[in-house]
Formats: sequence, structure tokens, C-alpha cells
Amino acid sequence: MKAEGAQNNETWAYYPDDTPARSFYRGDSRAALAPFLAHKELGDTYKWMLYGDDDTQFFLDGALRLAKDFDPDLPWFITGNAALASPNCMPSCRQLYSAL
Repeated sequence: MKAEGAQNNETWAYYPDDTPARSFYRGDSRAALAPFLAHKELGDTYKWMLYGDDDTQFFLDGALRLAKDFDPDLPWFITGNAALASPNCMPSCRQLYSAL
């Protein structure tokens, strides 16, 4: 699979489920670590990282149009409106959405 992915400039790695489970969802650590592991693998070879779940669809043209006005050297976290109701959404997340 790695050789096939390399032909398309893709890379992947495997991170096992937590044993013992650290929360109700066994893959929580993997989901939290994914962006950091991707950065470790890719280094500074990218400007933006799109991070989604297995059922996430990205519309690349729209994502690129949105990202063009943001400085990629700043730590942006842009999410969907559903996150605004989340108690985990930091104040900066709410400020970003009010600015859009």
C-alpha cells in the first residue's frame, strides 16, 4: 500500500487502538495524535492540513478559497458550525466564526 500511495504523493501510518481503553472510544488517542503524527512525518512540507473523520467530505476548491485569506504561519483551527455549541470550543474558535 505504501508503494501505491507513493505514486500519488500520499503517505500513511498505523497507530493501534488504546489498550487498555482510555475512554469510551478506543481510538480517541489516535484521533488526537493524528495531526501531530502527520506533521512529524511530513515536516514543514505543507501549508495547511485538512483533518477529517472517515465520513468527512472536503470540497478542495472551497477549502483553498477559505484558506487563502489566512496566514498559514499562525495556528488556525477552523471547524464547522456544530462545534460552536460544543463546550470544548475555545473562545478563539467562536471569535473566528464571528469574524467570518
